[in-house]
Amino acid sequence: MRRLVILTAIAAVFSLALTGPALAAKPVPFSEAINESFVVDDVCPFPFTQTLTGTVRGKTFVDGAGNPVREIGRVHLDGTFAANGVVVPFIVRQGFNVTFNDDGSVTVAITGVVGRVVVKGQGLVGATIGRVVLTFPADGGEPTVDFEAGQNNEAEFFGPILCGLLAP
Repeated sequence: MRRLVILTAIAAVFSLALTGPALAAKPVPFSEAINESFVVDDVCPFPFTQTLTGTVRGKTFVDGAGNPVREIGRVHLDGTFAANGVVVPFIVRQGFNVTFNDDGSVTVAITGVVGRVVVKGQGLVGATIGRVVLTFPADGGEPTVDFEAGQNNEAEFFGPILCGLLAP
């Protein structure tokens, strides 16, 4: 469910576009509706569609010059994986704390349900629940995982479990 972590981190950083230097001293609230659907073709031997709907809400804190220094918020998403007439639902319920570092990097701490999949008749089949801290480098490269704790079966889920559920 690292895909969800990265999507959430991108949504958090994207919210900066809603802020402006004219509102320098007060936190700037934001609310972003998410309604996305895209095809994933690199996980299973067949493509599937992933959908996400919900909201990302929070506040951006800025310094006296109007530069963002920190952002906090909540993510509330419902989603599905769909292929071959099968739909597998999942949820995301997490909080995040974004720190804009002096070197231009961005650190994102995510706590909560990064992804949870329950299938009728089978129960819990996938879960990434806990805390992860990622640092995105200033040069735009791949993030590093600084800390990770909790339940995580992402590697098994995005492979044999999900592909087995969606198989024809």
